[in-house]
Amino acid sequence: MPTLRGLTAPIAVVTICLVAVRPWVKLEAVCSDDFTFHLLRTVQLEALLKQGVLFSRWAPDMAYGYGFPFFNFYAPLSYYIGALLSLVSLSAPHAVIATFALATVGAGLAAYRLARDVFGPRAALVAAAAYVYAPYLGYDAFFRGNLADVVPDLIEEDRVVDMHAVK
Repeated sequence: MPTLRGLTAPIAVVTICLVAVRPWVKLEAVCSDDFTFHLLRTVQLEALLKQGVLFSRWAPDMAYGYGFPFFNFYAPLSYYIGALLSLVSLSAPHAVIATFALATVGAGLAAYRLARDVFGPRAALVAAAAYVYAPYLGYDAFFRGNLADVVPDLIEEDRVVDMHAVK
């Protein structure tokens, strides 16, 4: 059973990350380049999941109802997260916002985990804060609204942690 002492650092990282995702706490979309596109793609994938299509290469409602092979050419993982959140309880816009926030918090935790294994726990807190507040991550999330770039940040760091553990 994990003790509270063992959870202190991850709780601190989550707190640091929550300050970084402060604009989304109100569950309002930030004015960005791509937010609307990600919202529409999430709604499309949610509709497909409701129809029982677990992995669709074809998005039937895109391109003015003619359909488009969107998921052949664009990674759908970030949209699955938003669609599942939307299916569970959130509205589609709130699900996309929550996906951005969860990806940012997850990336902070992954940065902490990697830095802890390499440099130790104190340096890991600094590394997680530096990563979460890095200009590129904020630019990608808040200005560009690029969901497909923010979600892989979490996954890439976890792969690096796994590779470091293999040695």
